Amino acid sequence: MTSTRSFTPTRQGNPCLVCGDIKGKCRQIAEDLNLCMDSSGVLPGLKYLGQTKDGLWAKYLIDDGTEQNQEDRDRHWIEQQQLRAQRAAAETQRHADALPAIERDRLYNQLLNQLPLHPDDRADLHRRGISDEQIKAWGIRSVEQWQPLTQELSHALPGLSLDGRSLITPRPGYLCPIRDVDGLIVGFQIRARASDGGRYYWLTGKTKKRPNGPTPHLSNGELPLVVHRPEQVQREAIPLVEGTGAKPFVLAQKLGLVTIGAAGGQFAASPETLKLTLEQLGIKTIEFYPDAGATQNKSVLRQYRATFKLLLEWGYTVQIAWWGQTDKQLHSDIDELGDLTQIRFLSLAEFNAIALPEPLLEPAQRTDLSDRAYLLWLEEQFKNDDAQAEAHADEDFLSKVFRYFGTGKKRKKTRTRIKVERTAVEQDLGSYAPGRIPEHRQTGTAYKLWYEPGTESVLYQEAIALGFHILDTSRTGSGKTQRAAILFG
Repeated sequence: MTSTRSFTPTRQGNPCLVCGDIKGKCRQIAEDLNLCMDSSGVLPGLKYLGQTKDGLWAKYLIDDGTEQNQEDRDRHWIEQQQLRAQRAAAETQRHADALPAIERDRLYNQLLNQLPLHPDDRADLHRRGISDEQIKAWGIRSVEQWQPLTQELSHALPGLSLDGRSLITPRPGYLCPIRDVDGLIVGFQIRARASDGGRYYWLTGKTKKRPNGPTPHLSNGELPLVVHRPEQVQREAIPLVEGTGAKPFVLAQKLGLVTIGAAGGQFAASPETLKLTLEQLGIKTIEFYPDAGATQNKSVLRQYRATFKLLLEWGYTVQIAWWGQTDKQLHSDIDELGDLTQIRFLSLAEFNAIALPEPLLEPAQRTDLSDRAYLLWLEEQFKNDDAQAEAHADEDFLSKVFRYFGTGKKRKKTRTRIKVERTAVEQDLGSYAPGRIPEHRQTGTAYKLWYEPGTESVLYQEAIALGFHILDTSRTGSGKTQRAAILFG
């Protein structure tokens, strides 16, 4: 075996021939053997030799033109499956070994007792309308870079260094305690004083030098959700809002409602925690507060719709808080909104129509689509999105490979979209989505409508509610009977 002295780390003038790394994560031995930390499995232009014994690197040789036989490919595939299973099992075990909520709360309270509150951080909280009494009740404290501690704490606590005498805080700011539905502190996000590198980051023990350090994930593998309670509850509804910092806290106090927040609005990434939290609160009406500009961001909308889908499946009533916040530059988020009388509540279909580009009708006209129909439409959207993602997965992977190795020719990018036309053309309505069918005002008016396969039941239910008569002339075996059973029971 070649000694470690002959390993050459990757750097600016010596990039990894497999992934292009220049930060020293990968290694080169002699002139032909490459150890890559970011890649695994068979790649074009290279011979894959498997993993190193410690599992940190994949071993590659420059391909001399000899093709692998089927036996080699099968062996590599089995090896990859085993590696994925081992990593998944190790990750599951780490989460299962995480400190329980009661123990986290005990140690985190000891941590807060060692920390002050910086004047700049107090001023920022005051600017957000949070009083000194509320700051104290919430438990806000400040941290400096690599914050030292006066009392040693367990290094098994997420965010503690290995010696337990300092925090892993690369940027100064203030700790936002994340309390669960039982009021226990189960984690922290830090609001940095400077916005460079992102305003919020998690307090975690996982770093590049400590890849197996404790993370803020709960024992179920999910990131925690924050639950803020007002001094007095005003009515029976639960607001959901993006963030674990000041925004959900301020909203809870403004509205007098128990409020749930998720980092980045990723409620759907913690489904078990969200479901248990809602069940324990015992309220069936959910008020969702979108950020300003969210209707213009496709990735944010997909997160929202994933959350809506869960809530509808669990039997909750969902209302969307709306104060015209279409533009992030022109409108305020809910925590900065001065006049709460501006807020009105939309149905999911009404919000969906606003979120889609160039809506055909005013939101007030979209009142006939039921939550059940909207859920059916959501399910079809996610199926279509997943199918498209799977269809393009190989192309996306090859694109990354071609960046490193080149193709010898320019690749032509193609994209297909299946659409079905069922009726004569008089008015083109574009692509179907809930809320896009106009009211049926004129007898005999025909419309052209494009829709994805599998969305017919949702489309028909909305059209019938608006007074349309439907003649389904699709071929035998296309599902007409099943659609009729769904629509008319």
